[in-house]
Amino acid sequence: MSPSEIRDGVKSHPEKPEQFDSELVAELLDQSEYPSNIGKVTALSGQWICFLKRDWHELIHYRLECVEMRYCHAIEYHKETAYYRIFAGAACFVAALWLSFMLLSDPDRVYTLSAPMIIVMISLAVIGIRFFTSTHRHVVRFEMPDQTLTWRSPAIDFDSKADAALAVRLHA
Repeated sequence: MSPSEIRDGVKSHPEKPEQFDSELVAELLDQSEYPSNIGKVTALSGQWICFLKRDWHELIHYRLECVEMRYCHAIEYHKETAYYRIFAGAACFVAALWLSFMLLSDPDRVYTLSAPMIIVMISLAVIGIRFFTSTHRHVVRFEMPDQTLTWRSPAIDFDSKADAALAVRLHA
């Protein structure tokens, strides 16, 4: 297959993925997530793989393009660990411990700074726990002859995107 044949199979669709001719397998991104996921796969149908492509000439700077499924050589799925979230959670815990040490080390300042520091300490601890509990994400790669299209779920949305990832795996 030549790249010109693949370009013939690419169509620009301004409409939503639900309006495909074939059955929608999975919608991987909501339209509200489009601006922060340019270059990523948005939806998969029986005949099309839709992804966002940067467009400097448009007002919104991206457009939805679809590639025919027949040009896809392989679909790979795996789970990935978001290590940056583990480090961020550890940093929040260290900051909470540091604030608690500061609060307990100088008993004279306890009355003047205790309320704001306790609120910040509890907030940092809660944020740290949230980062520790959501470290996995789904990754799907679509292998094409001239490019690789990907989709990564946000680590915080691992459970809510599980159905879409399962639908892609079953379709592959």
